[in-house]
Amino acid sequence: MNALARITQQVTPVPLPKVVIINDSSRARGGATSLAILSAKMLVARGYDVTFVAADQGDDGELESFGIKTRILGGKKINEQSRLKSARDGMYNRDAARELTRFIRDNDDDNTVYHLHVWAQILSPAVFDVLGEVADRTYIHAHDFFLACPNGALFNFRSKSSCTLKPASAKCLATHCDKRAYAHKLWRSARYQSLKTHFGKDKAWAGVISLHPEMDDRLERGGLTNTKPTAIRNPAVPFSQSRIRAEENDVFCYVGRIEAGKGVETLCNAARQAGVKLRVIGAVGADSSIKDRYPEVEFTGWLNREDIGQHLQDARALVMPSEFAEPFGLVAAEASASGLPVIVSNTSMISKDVRDDTLGLTTDVSTPEVLAASLTEMAHMASSRVKAISETAFKGDKAIGNTPDAWLDALCGLYAKAVSGKVKV
Repeated sequence: MNALARITQQVTPVPLPKVVIINDSSRARGGATSLAILSAKMLVARGYDVTFVAADQGDDGELESFGIKTRILGGKKINEQSRLKSARDGMYNRDAARELTRFIRDNDDDNTVYHLHVWAQILSPAVFDVLGEVADRTYIHAHDFFLACPNGALFNFRSKSSCTLKPASAKCLATHCDKRAYAHKLWRSARYQSLKTHFGKDKAWAGVISLHPEMDDRLERGGLTNTKPTAIRNPAVPFSQSRIRAEENDVFCYVGRIEAGKGVETLCNAARQAGVKLRVIGAVGADSSIKDRYPEVEFTGWLNREDIGQHLQDARALVMPSEFAEPFGLVAAEASASGLPVIVSNTSMISKDVRDDTLGLTTDVSTPEVLAASLTEMAHMASSRVKAISETAFKGDKAIGNTPDAWLDALCGLYAKAVSGKVKV
């Protein structure tokens, strides 16, 4: 046997890590859960052994149809329970902790990586207590600012302004910033203390994943991250496979939830002042009075992804008027990739990308008058300039987000790093 043959015989391929994705929900109705599910599907397609641990009631086998193993914990969101039970389970969900502990005990090995996504609605801070036992192989995806702020947004919903107070400090506790009531603010603050306790500064987590480099300083302000977060921009899949000819269109569109902090009311008011057409795509929610206040605005209700793409074909621009600092703005990235200019709040993490790469406009959304001026600017912008923005965005050289494959490559690199040197082959 020659030397090369002996070396080849001695080399044993390192197995791919087994990946356990942990998330409150098994059904995609929000951006974070959609990304958790997308990663599971893509990992299976690449040959990974993937288990999706969902804290809810399950998805009737849809995930398993893609070859994804599932473990359903059977919980309910805190807003679906009695006040007493939601207050207790939101602070520390013992049932979820017990089931997750059992799963890890029965399935863990040195080649298993854990990836936590959404946890605030069912899993609670208890999930950090449980995952602390495997912290060095656990990544926490920060889709929001709950690791750094009791209300998850670093935003005062009462004054509609960004918050720079130290989380859970005396000044923070004395400030009524919650979108609901001050009592709810106090409960959120107590939950944040529970989070700090169970996250633990002494636990050597594999890492925290942020959505954008601009998030990192804000996350570190909370004092929970033991290492600097790793920024991996979300994958942006275009709503349209062909370029939307924005230069020929005159409708402004909003896509997303209609709730406090999203700036939809301000946008409707601004569109009225600017005299432009506005289409709002998304579930209206419990308070449908906004439809009565703005009868000239087209409210489509919730639409699936394919239908959203159809409703954007006559759009001039996509508007993201969030009042708080959006950690990323996936809808804006997806619209931009479709060839739409975007108008985003100057508080969003992607505002610098939009401004520097000439992908649209950034604006102050604190008053409808200023936003109206931006709508007017885009409406009256020369067709040649709108076309240039559209073509640049669609080409993808200055994309706001990652391609799905580049995004998954980055995740797989982290997974391999977490088990490196720990697997006996």
